[in-house]
Amino acid sequence: MSCLLVRCRSCTPAATVELTDWLEGKVAQLRDETPAALVRLTRLVQDLPGARVDDGWLIEVQLEGEGPVERSGPLAASLEEILRDMRILGLDPTLLVPRTPPLGDEVPALAGWDGPALPGKA
Repeated sequence: MSCLLVRCRSCTPAATVELTDWLEGKVAQLRDETPAALVRLTRLVQDLPGARVDDGWLIEVQLEGEGPVERSGPLAASLEEILRDMRILGLDPTLLVPRTPPLGDEVPALAGWDGPALPGKA
């Protein structure tokens, strides 16, 4: 199983509710376009004694199968569109991808996607 994470923070004064609604719509679109993928949206919030700190969102995409995400597949195209739109809206997305899939094969670089890569499972 392959897993991708998109960590997203707001860099804009837009209302959190509006951004959450937009992200929920994009996650629903991603689910419709890639039915073989499990897609989750999580709100990152930390409760402190004197305040509640918003720390963005986490989108998790899990694919059945053993190989890496295809660069020309529907998931890659949808993710590129969503990441581009996030940047236009003033969100700061970071794509986290495994360096190696569970079987140990190298994952090719994903064009246009930035962010650190997490090591894959050994």
